[in-house]
Amino acid sequence: MVIAIYNHQEYYPPTLNALEELSKSCDKIYLLGRNIKTSNWIYPKNVEIKLSGSYKTVNEIREASLIWKILSFARFTFNLFLLIIKHKPKWVVCYDSIPLWAFRIATKFIFFKIPKLWYHNHDVIDGHHKFSVSWWASSRIVISWSFPILSVSFTPNDLFNALIVASILSST
Repeated sequence: MVIAIYNHQEYYPPTLNALEELSKSCDKIYLLGRNIKTSNWIYPKNVEIKLSGSYKTVNEIREASLIWKILSFARFTFNLFLLIIKHKPKWVVCYDSIPLWAFRIATKFIFFKIPKLWYHNHDVIDGHHKFSVSWWASSRIVISWSFPILSVSFTPNDLFNALIVASILSST
């Protein structure tokens, strides 16, 4: 299994809990994140952490140029591509729209069976700046839905909103 998160997994305790549970049923998990936090979590033995790029703080990233941010996303996408072609996982878990977009791009260059996709929305992409990587990814997520996602999980807020929309649509 490959898990991709564009932030750092230790900023999301539920992700760490999910990682602990998934590690019980997977032989090996490769987790791809960005190099923006010094790790202090003890991971299960079958979890290998791969960090994309050289270390940079969140504040340094916020102040970085647009070109640097685009190159950082490209590096993340390429690292995801390398993990997929090297390990040929059955599943890839994408946390939020940025890794989902990276997966969509990476799989355009894979010529063997594409892994099953599990998309999880952390509900953290609110308030992004126009033309940021987050903005592009969330605006491209609709395009990515045309790709077969075999498992989707949402935060309670997203689930509540989806139920409201389903209720409105079913009443029309």
